[in-house]
Amino acid sequence: MAMQTRYEVHVQQDERWSAHAQFKGLQREQAVEEAKQLDSGNVGSVKVIREVYDTVEGTHRKYIIYESQDTSASDGETDHTALGADGGG
Repeated sequence: MAMQTRYEVHVQQDERWSAHAQFKGLQREQAVEEAKQLDSGNVGSVKVIREVYDTVEGTHRKYIIYESQDTSASDGETDHTALGADGGG
């Protein structure tokens, strides 16, 4: 089973989430540290999502591994299944 992992730091401003930064699979600590720094600044809410892509099955799984205390995003795993490597469905 071939897995690819990456981390995305998302920020919420004006009730809209957007990707702020992306980190490779071995950069979990850097992603969380980036989120914590943003969280202590003037940014709205912050979260870090770990995305795991199974290249054999063509599936994505996303896990929230860090979020601001005031974040109202759902906890835990969100599952996004794609039909191909391009993510199309």
